[in-house]
Amino acid sequence: MKLAQGLRMLTVGRRKAVTAAGLIAAGMPGEGVTFSTEEARKLSAVDRCLEILSDSIAKLPNYVIDSKSRRRLADHPALYALNVRPNEAMTPSVRKKALELSRLEGGAGYDWIIRDSATGRLRELIPLPWRLVAPWRDQAGRMWYTVSHPLTGDDSSRSGCVPLQRLQPGRYPGYWSAGPGFRSHCRRQSSPAI
Repeated sequence: MKLAQGLRMLTVGRRKAVTAAGLIAAGMPGEGVTFSTEEARKLSAVDRCLEILSDSIAKLPNYVIDSKSRRRLADHPALYALNVRPNEAMTPSVRKKALELSRLEGGAGYDWIIRDSATGRLRELIPLPWRLVAPWRDQAGRMWYTVSHPLTGDDSSRSGCVPLQRLQPGRYPGYWSAGPGFRSHCRRQSSPAI
């Protein structure tokens, strides 16, 4: 038996790679149709890329930098929440991974910044899923955030609460920004070429 015949025999019966034609035949949208985030995450290559990117970002250190001198501040009170314990349920790497996934999927990542009522110092950082946050600007140009309840879907304006500006959500925009709405990495990659 020749080497080429032996190699062919080894590949008989193995599954072929997933191709665009195979996905379209299986019911995925065809050319010119955009994928939703959920459809894009079903592709193992997309999901793995998002996981690799978010894991890599989660490992990076956080610094607080003085805006005037451009030097790192080693004793800033926010460093505890950024590098030791952002909230009672998460480690810093889990928080950063959640924010990066939200940024890649939805175009921006959001932190709910909880401050001590007496001192005003940062107490907790709680990442908010991008699907629950709707940024908007009022007529004066101030940025506001309407946050939906994760279980009921009610937003803060319908439940009797005011839209959140005093909440001070931390916003981490993605690649493209067009006003208060953002275009996610997944939506940008799945859009037809212009």
